[in-house]
Amino acid sequence: MPTAGPDLIPGYDPNGPGGLSGAIIATRVATFFTQPVFVCAPPGDTSRLFVVERTGAIKIIDLTSGQVLSTPFLDVSSQILTDGERGLLGLAFDPNFATNGFFYVNLSSTNGNTEIRRYQVSSNPNVANPASATTILSINQSEFNNHKGGWLGFGPDGDLYISVGDGGGSGNPLHTGQDINSLRGKILRIDVDSPPDPGLNYHIPADNPFVGQPGADEIFALGLRNPWRPSFDRATGTFYIADVGQDTWEEIDIGQNGANYGWNHFEGPALFPGGDAISTGPVVAPIYSYNHNNMSASITGGYVYRGDGDALQGQYFFADFVQGKVFTLAFNGSAWVATDRTAQIVTDIGSLTLPSSFGEDGRGNLYIVDLGGNIFRLTPTVFSAPPPAGTTADMILRRGDGMYEIYDIGNNTILAAFQLGQVGTEWQFVGHRPFYGSDSGDMLLRSSTTGGFELYDISNNQITGAAFLGTVGMEWQVMGFGDFSSRGESDMILRNSNTGGLQVYDISNNQFTGTAFMGAVGLNWQFSGVGNFSSRGTSDMLLRNSNTGGLQVYDINSNQITGTAFIGTIGPELQFSGVGNFSGVPGESNLLLRNVNTGGLEVYNINNNQLTGAAFLGTVGLDWQFAGIAPIHATGASDLVLRNVNSGAFEVYDIANNQIVGAATLGSIGLDWQLGGFAADPPSPSMGSSSSTSQLVQAMAGLGGGSGAGEGLNTAPLSADTSQQPLLTTPQHA
Repeated sequence: MPTAGPDLIPGYDPNGPGGLSGAIIATRVATFFTQPVFVCAPPGDTSRLFVVERTGAIKIIDLTSGQVLSTPFLDVSSQILTDGERGLLGLAFDPNFATNGFFYVNLSSTNGNTEIRRYQVSSNPNVANPASATTILSINQSEFNNHKGGWLGFGPDGDLYISVGDGGGSGNPLHTGQDINSLRGKILRIDVDSPPDPGLNYHIPADNPFVGQPGADEIFALGLRNPWRPSFDRATGTFYIADVGQDTWEEIDIGQNGANYGWNHFEGPALFPGGDAISTGPVVAPIYSYNHNNMSASITGGYVYRGDGDALQGQYFFADFVQGKVFTLAFNGSAWVATDRTAQIVTDIGSLTLPSSFGEDGRGNLYIVDLGGNIFRLTPTVFSAPPPAGTTADMILRRGDGMYEIYDIGNNTILAAFQLGQVGTEWQFVGHRPFYGSDSGDMLLRSSTTGGFELYDISNNQITGAAFLGTVGMEWQVMGFGDFSSRGESDMILRNSNTGGLQVYDISNNQFTGTAFMGAVGLNWQFSGVGNFSSRGTSDMLLRNSNTGGLQVYDINSNQITGTAFIGTIGPELQFSGVGNFSGVPGESNLLLRNVNTGGLEVYNINNNQLTGAAFLGTVGLDWQFAGIAPIHATGASDLVLRNVNSGAFEVYDIANNQIVGAATLGSIGLDWQLGGFAADPPSPSMGSSSSTSQLVQAMAGLGGGSGAGEGLNTAPLSADTSQQPLLTTPQHA
């Protein structure tokens, strides 16, 4: 059973704030396609995205220019059937495409068969050679026009995997799902690289389950109805299979050699009335299933997110085509948990109502395909809010049921743990700042359904009050926190995902006390952090150009952008992890970056809006994931906190003078507890009751902390309290 995936993109901890993602930006990269059903790219090709139209054409999007090339890469529209669920359904590039030019398609031929063909690119890299077509495999699918499967893709072993539906009809009248001699209702695996076996255009892998015994040699797994858009996690190789159900259940399976997923004896987790007997084992239950309540009816398989964004790394995206909803699925250490992300998706233009497929480009960025003709790139965003300067910082963790705990840390040691209370799961952690005047820090949450903001006052490791600030449209994403008003307050900056507009919300005494529109910045400039980059003691904003890697500082004073400075360009392999004072220069804000290829850590010193130096800190194994930047040891300097994906252990790296000067293990906390963020120590030394200590002992033993029945408020945000009306419901533009 897979657990959380490795950290391939620095700056993300799947058990941390990335798992509590803010908006998911859906950037339309192209439109006006005819029934698009898939997108992908050749291995290593970062400049093109190939779009499969069910009607028979494969078209190319130039990702650099954003243009769709006028000549299709391939057009087989005259060679296929497109009634029902037939058509051109799948595309896979050979792992050695760069040298051999081979690619494979899955289509419905004019006689109704499922046909796997190989083509080769022509001398023009943007046009295939139609004369190179070679039929690799043909499967009779003539009786019905539905349940064709249609996907194909290369696995980590280099073999070609093919999803084939049960042949159609209601309830599998052809009895193919449990028929070990039929290729329908199966995942097939063939080797198209080795010399072909006699009478075939491919080689049979020796460890396919029916080799040398009764059953079709091509079968890898069986008992599937209509496996729509399986995929491999590009980091771990885990094979995800989404199988469309009949009347009641949709399911997600983990691909295993020889597995029987049960159709049509089972539908999802339940027995299917009148189904066939199980033909062979082992019968493998789905890792996740959902029923057809709320109009759900057709699952669309997706991918584990491994894109350039920090948030939701390692979570599996999928959708329901009929309901038009998008979800993520993650393993929390004990169970697979799905989260409805639909309300978090914000499109820049166009609609996303018919999610027919997902896909990845050459960098691993995730795309979603709308059957109506739009292709969107999905970029989850994560809230970034390092704590204000203090003696040390403590950790706030959240369990999947909304229970919050705070861990007191002093001198690189967890001293005690306290349960804060339980909050509805739709309320997402945004940040921890001193929003209430002289308080040491309060917890800010936002509703993923309404956009409402709620403040929880925290004192002496307890929630002492709550206040509803107001509601802001979900197209406005929280970017960060700082003293933008120049009043010594903690203010919040939001950005409009449609226009690029920047809005500051002043917060004082648990109220929105004012707003200011600062202007608009092109959406190709991505928010990277807040810090004292100008060396004036102000909160400045750093953005990075997603196309060029250029870094731009925006000086902010009294809620106005008072100047800008271009400070240089860094390569795309360097991803932001955070902002802190690593140089030891008083008041200086430095950048911490991590190389996505090597895991190397680098510090960039910034002073007077200039890059004044860089230092290589070292390399940390990718099983240690970035958790945050906070003053953990007693000097108050910025330290690096990492968490081990396998054990849940937290490790602190002390940084001084641009060097790692020490490391300490804080302990292990159960993986069902997600890191929310870091908070400044309260001024009072009060430690609360002794029952919290036992919770800490449980958590450190990997048991997941408190039970939820002890200390703290068991309350929900006060959004229903009509006495607390929002001061402002939508950002005001200048």
